[in-house]
Amino acid sequence: MANPTFPDMKDRINKVIKKREGFRPFAPMVTKERQHDYFDMITDVPYMNQVVKVKEQYRDKLPAVTHVDGSARVQTVYKNTPIHDLLTEFEKISGYPILLNTSFNVKDKTMVLTPKDAIDTFFDTDMDILVMGNYIMYKN
Repeated sequence: MANPTFPDMKDRINKVIKKREGFRPFAPMVTKERQHDYFDMITDVPYMNQVVKVKEQYRDKLPAVTHVDGSARVQTVYKNTPIHDLLTEFEKISGYPILLNTSFNVKDKTMVLTPKDAIDTFFDTDMDILVMGNYIMYKN
């Protein structure tokens, strides 16, 4: 997860974490209550399996999750979940209840499935922080 308002965030994640081509897009997670403020959506999208338009006035404000055609593969996040709580707290800091979301893997490798996979991937990339359950890991 990352801040979607930073213009270079998509390129940074593709280059130093995912280690893949720079054109690859990322998806925004957004709270259900605020999804219609930022995206042209007809219904909820809980599984990032639909592409919607980012509202014109937010395309330049959410550059890390807005594709070149002005679209995004949104994920609706519901209340009473840890991710919703995280998005709500992030909104207090940034003004946006949205975070960039991507699968936890690097190019040509399978998805992280175990804590050992997570730690190995953390140290093999330039990821800043690793959160697993109630544990937070930082690099020196």
